Amino acid sequence: MQPKAGVRIDARGLTRRVGTATILGDVSLGIEPGEVVGIAGGSGTGKTTLLEALGGVRPADSGTVQFDSVDVYSHLDAFRTALGYVPQDDIIHAELPLRSTLRYSARLRLAASTGAVEIDAAIDDAMRALDMQHRARVRVGALSGGQRKRASIAVELLTKPRVFFLDEPTSGLDPATGAELMQVLRKLAKEEGATVVLTTHSPPCAIVWCSLPAAVNSHSRAPPTPPCGTSG
Repeated sequence: MQPKAGVRIDARGLTRRVGTATILGDVSLGIEPGEVVGIAGGSGTGKTTLLEALGGVRPADSGTVQFDSVDVYSHLDAFRTALGYVPQDDIIHAELPLRSTLRYSARLRLAASTGAVEIDAAIDDAMRALDMQHRARVRVGALSGGQRKRASIAVELLTKPRVFFLDEPTSGLDPATGAELMQVLRKLAKEEGATVVLTTHSPPCAIVWCSLPAAVNSHSRAPPTPPCGTSG
């Protein structure tokens, strides 16, 4: 079975202001389906604000975002199941075993008519995609930092989204664990067909796992082309 194609993302003129401060200043970019894109920049440069604007979590004050040429802000409800958003802080239930956590999330996220067999299949698919089958019975709070991040991604993967947005997914992880997580995200793009967009503090030239690194500077302008020759 062929994976679904990831969405193409086009953002034009995104602007966000808080009081007199400009957080995003006329940001435009394009992301091809199935790419893994890293938005790099220091603290306070607008990375999370840009990610939230692209994912429709907190729309920009002005400008447009399109998924496959369809305006996102005007069709947020239609795109809910097409996108997954993983915040920096884990928000999954820490006291339940991983499989129980995913089953609880599936009942909330999947259609009410979804049967137990389909729910179990969705859980199996999510854990398999993230190489977490062997941790199914482990309490989420007892997982390692990298595994908890995978568990958060697994929750979003239950609905088989075509685009993933992740805020600082490698924050707090050691370099080896962070690299492993980035390999998992590349796998999602390749095998599940998802477009992946993430934020990171790492300099653009260090994002060796991203197909297109983009920088956000102190004026919050993201170039549509890589600032260096990094590719994966």
